[in-house]
Amino acid sequence: MTVLITLAIFIAILGAIIFAHELGHLLAAKWRGVKVDEFGIGFPPRLLSFKKGETVYSLNLIPLGGFTKMAGELDADEERGLQSKGYGSRLLIFAAGSIMNLLLPFLLMAIAVAIPHAVDVEGVKIYDVQLGSPAAQAGLHKDDILLTANGEPLAYISDFGKELNVDPGAPLVLGIERAWVSCCSGWTASGEQQEITVNPPYIIEDEVSKAGVSLVAVTTVMGKESGWQAISTGFTQGGRMYVAFVGWVANLFTGDASIDVVGPIGVADLTAEIIPLGASAVLMWAAMISMTIGIANLLPIPVFDGGHILFVLIEMIRGGKRISLKKRAAMQMVGLVIILSLFVIVGYRDIARLTSGGSLFP
Repeated sequence: MTVLITLAIFIAILGAIIFAHELGHLLAAKWRGVKVDEFGIGFPPRLLSFKKGETVYSLNLIPLGGFTKMAGELDADEERGLQSKGYGSRLLIFAAGSIMNLLLPFLLMAIAVAIPHAVDVEGVKIYDVQLGSPAAQAGLHKDDILLTANGEPLAYISDFGKELNVDPGAPLVLGIERAWVSCCSGWTASGEQQEITVNPPYIIEDEVSKAGVSLVAVTTVMGKESGWQAISTGFTQGGRMYVAFVGWVANLFTGDASIDVVGPIGVADLTAEIIPLGASAVLMWAAMISMTIGIANLLPIPVFDGGHILFVLIEMIRGGKRISLKKRAAMQMVGLVIILSLFVIVGYRDIARLTSGGSLFP
């Protein structure tokens, strides 16, 4: 996997997550009547832009974030400004980005299961078909998955031989899943299930009937889901991811889990390891990143959305008395210094770990 391909996929993942986050802010702001001056993906310098209505939409060079610039972010007296809105509107606008990030995994999971991916199974696969054998004449192919024999499920290689020798003079009706075959520049075929009849006379070796196939046990096959089933499975998988996260948080309090923080460099390196597993795995990885960013942004750190939510909640508790702009700016500066320091420390550690263990992108 080349560095450029890895970076391109990593930036695409990050861009999609950032777009969803900022889209949440944009939609919530417009819904609540706040004027949005600019909706930007990436940080300046600006690469391209266009204006629709009162909002400028821009694509910027540095792909490590985005922004939704709203009127009245600091001035409560500005007409149609953010700070002029009530508690509920401001809380919704500040939380909307994370809400989108927390919803996005369900969509990504649904897409992931709708494209061909490895599915765990316990079964039997054809490793080779002997030329001229009953199996070859019946139309069995290398890599076909054997599901049943005369109606009986085949979970192990020995099950096939047992069914074949129940009546060596009778046809053997096999339920199979057709192999995924390579054609032109990619993998094609439907993976469809069929019934194939293998007719005697069989090959006799050591008084044992054989159909002329070599078999191997399989633990995964290529599969996919479609339509409503993909949506249902995607939501189930997304739910399991959140349940696993809650379990991890609980284990932090019991000492059974630990926090291992990685920065963009570490995430890019992990992405490089996942890319060879296929598009489905990459989408599931993107879902996990989106969930993590959504949760992290709700932390009550002044520079994050959670910090802005905290300011609104404090204002509510104080009966409408706002924190002064000077104090708010000071707290946001402290938060920014903390985050930037963490980025530097984690980035240095990621680089040190990766260089000591090998290349950055395997």
